[in-house]
Amino acid sequence: MAPSLVYCREVGNIYSGTVFLALAGVLASADLDRRRRIGLFSYGSGCSSEFYSGWAGPQAEAALSQSGLAEHLAARRRLDMAEYERVLAANRHSRFGSKDAKIDTDDLADLYQAAFAERGVCVLGGIRNYDREYRDA
Repeated sequence: MAPSLVYCREVGNIYSGTVFLALAGVLASADLDRRRRIGLFSYGSGCSSEFYSGWAGPQAEAALSQSGLAEHLAARRRLDMAEYERVLAANRHSRFGSKDAKIDTDDLADLYQAAFAERGVCVLGGIRNYDREYRDA
């Protein structure tokens, strides 16, 4: 179980994504010298749970390494409390279940520049009739 906590301890709870972050931790740090069975259990806060099972072997760590996950995590920067509160305030209108939302990043331009510029990632551009629309950062 310890390998599944490698990245989760560093990142914290990312809700549904936590089970996949746990899998990445296993692939990055478990002893996969031979093909091994991996099982992941996720218990949601609603009325559902999931169990995933699969096989991984020696090539799994190399495949994960190509994603650059460890490097991306290492490149993060800590937000101070004022920055964190700005992010929370900017995201209040685009929470899960929002029917429509226009994403205005002007108040967060400095954070967007530091986090997303020149990285080839997509960011939430808006929500229209419950559909999330993404755009290049």
